[in-house]
Amino acid sequence: MVQKVTQVRQQPRRGIAISSFSQASATGVWSYRVDVSVYEGKRASAFINGSEDVSADENFSDTDSLSDTSSVEHYSILRRYNDSLQLNEQVRVVVNASEKEY
Repeated sequence: MVQKVTQVRQQPRRGIAISSFSQASATGVWSYRVDVSVYEGKRASAFINGSEDVSADENFSDTDSLSDTSSVEHYSILRRYNDSLQLNEQVRVVVNASEKEY
């Protein structure tokens, strides 16, 4: 049986998450904190065509996929809840623009 090694295109990894939210007891205003992580390292995986064993892929973690030269940037933004739509749109525009660069 002939096996062929295939390399998957490298892609930057990014993540966005709302990490916490709270309500001020005096004013009743909701606020939230958004954490944005940008992984500048490239993710690449290689697999062998024709192989039925996928256990190696299942054991491959996200941290294994980042190279040693990866740089990670974290941003935390605390906002009032009524500002969420504007912030969400701004973050979406930045993420979409940075993905087009790759």
